[in-house]
Amino acid sequence: RALSFGLLHLLRGLGAILSNPGLAITALALSVKLLLLPLTLLAERLQEQVNATQARLQPGIDAIRAAHRGEERTRKIWALYHAEGVHPLYTLKSLLGVAIQLPVFVAVFDMLAEDFDLYRAPFLWIADLSQPDHLLPLPFCVPFFGCYLNLLPFLMSTVSLAALLRFHSPVLTPGLARRQRRTLMGMTLAFFLLFYTFPAGMVLYWTSTNAVQLLMQEVKRLRRQRLAGPRPSAR
Repeated sequence: RALSFGLLHLLRGLGAILSNPGLAITALALSVKLLLLPLTLLAERLQEQVNATQARLQPGIDAIRAAHRGEERTRKIWALYHAEGVHPLYTLKSLLGVAIQLPVFVAVFDMLAEDFDLYRAPFLWIADLSQPDHLLPLPFCVPFFGCYLNLLPFLMSTVSLAALLRFHSPVLTPGLARRQRRTLMGMTLAFFLLFYTFPAGMVLYWTSTNAVQLLMQEVKRLRRQRLAGPRPSAR
């Protein structure tokens, strides 16, 4: 709760500077992303460790699954983990960074849900940031989705998919990369369904967060390319 109030003061300070609640929410997303940058880097480092372990173990696991069934398969996989010095729950390591950031995520959305300054506050095509953006009325009401076409959830999902498609882990095998991509695409769909009827202020914040993530990802990719130098021309 204290974190939520702190973020509310930050949002109102940004709003006083920018004189626009929508821009203030976008600036809040950027500010939170920068403040959490050390934790984000830690989470990415842990995820890369998990990816590298998965890439190392996957050929052996695939061979065991092809040759064995039932209890024998389970015993062989556990023996492989033991031989490689890997705990069977090693994938939970990547959740540590997410767990650290989760309180901030909850505090932001709690704060945006209770910020009365967003009531009837307009931004771009949005008439009221405390309500879904309601771009166009639908010819008929759709269960769960309501009677309006909301544009922000589509923009949010588009940015998320762009970040997903542009992301590349150098340690993952092609099969594992495809599996991870399918999982993240499922999460993107789940977020779209969850956020579709959310107030526009919340969806704008998450869209801005995804956009900042995409921008940081592209900057890192360009930096890696610059450090790698030009590729030698084929002769």
